[in-house]
Amino acid sequence: MTIGSSLVWGQCDTWTSSTIRNCNGIDYELWNQNNSGKVNMKITGGSTNTNGGTFQATWQGTENVLFRAGKKWGASSQSTPKSIGNITLDFVATWNSSDNVKMLGVYGWAYYPSGSEPKNRENGQSLNFSNQIEYYIIQDRGSYNPVSGGKMYGEATIDNIQYEFWVNDRIGQPMLTGNGNFKQYFSVPKNTSSHRQSGKISVSKHFEGWDKVGMKMMDCRLYEVAMKVESYTGSAKNSNGSANVTKNLLTLGGTPVLPDHKVITTSSTPLVSLTGKTLNVSPVDGAKLQVRVVDIKGKVRAVFNAAEASAFSLSNIPTGWYLVDATGAGVKQFTPVVLK
Repeated sequence: MTIGSSLVWGQCDTWTSSTIRNCNGIDYELWNQNNSGKVNMKITGGSTNTNGGTFQATWQGTENVLFRAGKKWGASSQSTPKSIGNITLDFVATWNSSDNVKMLGVYGWAYYPSGSEPKNRENGQSLNFSNQIEYYIIQDRGSYNPVSGGKMYGEATIDNIQYEFWVNDRIGQPMLTGNGNFKQYFSVPKNTSSHRQSGKISVSKHFEGWDKVGMKMMDCRLYEVAMKVESYTGSAKNSNGSANVTKNLLTLGGTPVLPDHKVITTSSTPLVSLTGKTLNVSPVDGAKLQVRVVDIKGKVRAVFNAAEASAFSLSNIPTGWYLVDATGAGVKQFTPVVLK
């Protein structure tokens, strides 16, 4: 239930083997253990898609297969949950799989700070672990509970779902850098009736909850945050299934994402409008405005200041969906725009 080190860079269309690539601003990955059976991952989204990192997947006769899309900071990451701020993921997915070891939810890897790598197994036995953490925030799963054999650290209610927090030991198993010993973190709904295939996931609240019960996370460097579909049968190689992730909006740093294109405002007068790739700014009553153009992943692409009606060119910004944040004395307005 981990990614491997054998990855092939591919194209942003349909993949039939293990592939990792940034497609239209979204980091996608397909991992098929030992290239067993047949797999297919069709990339249907990107930062130009108001539904984010969407994809379709099918698999047949596989051992362990993972399909995911989100944000990868990579091995050199200096970004931590604490430094990023609020992280949420809004998703809609339909899926089915013939096996019972299957999971849908938020997935990723992180790194313990230097010098704080675990020195013991969860049963107290002495054993050195790597600095790598594999983590899961499960939204839906099969009858097999992946935390079996692990240790429960606590529980919390997040997004109106009661979750249990667990840690598992993985010994000599595939991780980001070959095989080794590492910890797995899990948030698992306490009741199977809480399983879901759509909704908003407050990722940061899970990270904070883990940290509070002794599962160190807030100062850990993040390798990635992604929405993932996984199916596992091991050597039986008889897993078959399909998935369609039709919404996968990841928000980093708390920047609002408004896929329904509604304007949120404290002013009755529109402060900005778009003509082609020209942004028109109209301050109210002479109040100076700071205007930020933010992409779907929370990255600020441009900043302008205006004390009077002004026009700013956005020709150096790629096509796609953006949020324009206009802020001034007593006014604030978020306006979704699409650059074509």
